[in-house]
Amino acid sequence: MLEKNTAPLHGVRIRTFNTCMIVLSSIVFIFLIANTMLLSRQYHQFIVYTQEYIACEGDASMLSAASDYLTEQVRLYTQSMDMQYMEGYFTEINETKRRDSALEDLQRFEPSAEILSSLEAALQCSNDLTVREIYAMKLISVANGYAEETLPEEVRAVQLKLTDAELPPQEMIERARALVFDSGYQDAKALIRSHLNHFVSSILATMQAHQSASEAALGDSLIRQRLMILLLFVTTIVTFAVITLLIVRPLTIHIKRIKENGMLEITGSYEFKYLALTYNDIYELNAATQAMLTQRAEHDPLTGVMNRGAFDSLKLALWDHPVPLALMILDVDVFKGINDTYGHEAGDDVLRQVARLLTHSFRPSDYVIRLGGDEFAVIVMDIQRENQHVLDEKISTINRVLSAPSDTLPAVTVSAGAAFSESGFTDDLFSLADQALYYVKNHGRCGLHIAGEQTESEN
Repeated sequence: MLEKNTAPLHGVRIRTFNTCMIVLSSIVFIFLIANTMLLSRQYHQFIVYTQEYIACEGDASMLSAASDYLTEQVRLYTQSMDMQYMEGYFTEINETKRRDSALEDLQRFEPSAEILSSLEAALQCSNDLTVREIYAMKLISVANGYAEETLPEEVRAVQLKLTDAELPPQEMIERARALVFDSGYQDAKALIRSHLNHFVSSILATMQAHQSASEAALGDSLIRQRLMILLLFVTTIVTFAVITLLIVRPLTIHIKRIKENGMLEITGSYEFKYLALTYNDIYELNAATQAMLTQRAEHDPLTGVMNRGAFDSLKLALWDHPVPLALMILDVDVFKGINDTYGHEAGDDVLRQVARLLTHSFRPSDYVIRLGGDEFAVIVMDIQRENQHVLDEKISTINRVLSAPSDTLPAVTVSAGAAFSESGFTDDLFSLADQALYYVKNHGRCGLHIAGEQTESEN
């Protein structure tokens, strides 16, 4: 047991594994939480860039729609000369102001100086075109003789050129229509559209780049999120596998072995191996203690053979047992005289010598018992009455050795009585053997008598 306790013990320590898994899980959880927060911010940023991109496209559409609307209104006015179109034109210019709103909204995206120059050029061209459109509306209004007070302030403020003012009404109308339909007007519109398209496309490209970068960052964060969740899943699986392998399985095996009252298998984690070794040491120590206690309880301390208590247990075990056996009872002749003459120590030596001779003379399957004092018993297993000469020979040999000792022991002899049974230890077996012993004691001692054997007096 000492060698087992001091031998090196290898194995995974649950405490170490548990600490490592807690640290690893904590790190993964920290990174997972941090990445979740980053993912939330990136998602919010992606939504913002997406909304800005949509707003930018909306502003571009509104700018184009407002510009086309003004062109439409001034052309309709020059064609129909209906003042409602002029009113619609100036409502857009002074009240709705979709162009101004769209341009102001587009400028909040902080365009570069190059992109801003395109916007300024477009605004300059637009202002020039607006002056041209208002001049055309002034010509139409004068040609139709509309009262000054009915005209918008911007139209009233326009002074016609002398050459245009002297034109007849119809020529004024033709002149006004030419201003908004000729190639110069179309070129100005195309130039404005070109500058605005450059400005808007540049801002849209910037917004799209921001959106793409945000989308890419969001995708990377999602990949990291998946990887960390996968790592956490693998960590959980490994933890369960190790727990099953190093804890649950050994527990199952140990419980089974304990139920079977056996020693534990050295398996599992370091702690379980150490526990199994300690349990096995205790088990062996307890088994040795139990064996020692059993030995003491069932064996005579002086001679080492079985005692009277073991004899009583054997009788119960062999009661009506379907095995032929013989019971032999013997004692040392005139044992009291030996104690009186040589002393009790010599008497004890004689008893030990008798016990040794009986043990050596009979088989391991037979039982040698000290019933008490100088009285012994031998249960001889699997023997029939026709083999009684075996018992005679053994007792004769024992007496021959005892009567001629080679050491300082006094010469002694033993008397024995035996009884046979065909079916185990019967009720009358002991009394028959005891009666046979007394027969020997009363007829000269130093010999063996078999119960039921015919005697000379009976002849």
